[in-house]
Amino acid sequence: MQKTYHRRFAMAYPGKLEGYGTPPQVLSLVNSANSLTDIWEIPAPTAPAVGETYSITVNDVTATVEISENPVTNFVEYSLNGMVPEPITPPGAAAPPTVADTANALLKAIQFSDIFQVAIPRLDSVTNVLRLEACNSGEALTVSAANLTPTNVQVAALSTPIPFGIFVAQRSGDARGTARLPTLATDTFLGITLQTHAIEKMMVSAGNTNQTRQFDTQYWADEAMDVVTKTLTNDGVWVRSLVPEATLSEADTVHVSIDAGTEGWVTNVASATAIAMPYARFRPVTGVGEHLNEPRLSADGEQIALVSINMP
Repeated sequence: MQKTYHRRFAMAYPGKLEGYGTPPQVLSLVNSANSLTDIWEIPAPTAPAVGETYSITVNDVTATVEISENPVTNFVEYSLNGMVPEPITPPGAAAPPTVADTANALLKAIQFSDIFQVAIPRLDSVTNVLRLEACNSGEALTVSAANLTPTNVQVAALSTPIPFGIFVAQRSGDARGTARLPTLATDTFLGITLQTHAIEKMMVSAGNTNQTRQFDTQYWADEAMDVVTKTLTNDGVWVRSLVPEATLSEADTVHVSIDAGTEGWVTNVASATAIAMPYARFRPVTGVGEHLNEPRLSADGEQIALVSINMP
């Protein structure tokens, strides 16, 4: 857990702890509140017929179902991805093929194909609708079909990256253990994102996305975040600020911005887009030290302020 000491260093960094003290209380929250998986629904044909071929193609991989009638038994048989035809429900049934059996045949064809590597298939046995959900959030599936009608019912999305040293929040309906940038006055603040050495210093793959990573100062979509909820005996955490630290006093109320571009930053000025945070205090740097009279800026030139926090 990295720290800075204002009497010795001219520059602090957003998300760093300040001063000597016991380890703070930290929650592990995932930056996935706005992440969505791509979901497609494909209804089974309402009037399947012998001689018909149905196919589903996902990311250039195709699963096929061909319906035939056994000339000896007169049972309906299904060939999955070109395999030997056989009844879906042994010992079999006479023509015409049923919607339920055809839906099950489509499900099995997908399970026996490489589509299963990128999408999870499910079948609603009541409606006979196939549901394909991408294995990873943010990854769009390319889906087409023959004699079937696929519909993209949920479009893939990734949560916005969350920088070190800002307040994060949760919204009604968000999954437990997730956090987001605060953008609504009704969002519930959770704490301050802590700078993480592994993310900042190491070139770590972004996992299931194609996000470029190198010497980051933010948490990317679907990453676990360290969020400080109690600074305890530490002086505080350095937080991105809308106002110079020199203008702050401990008597000022901490307000958190929900404005676009500065979500989670702090200010001492109340407004419709700056929400009071009663469990935090400004801790302006005071006393004697070599660098105390220098403006407190981050490495990127952003204003930062020291804030202590004690969430209930």
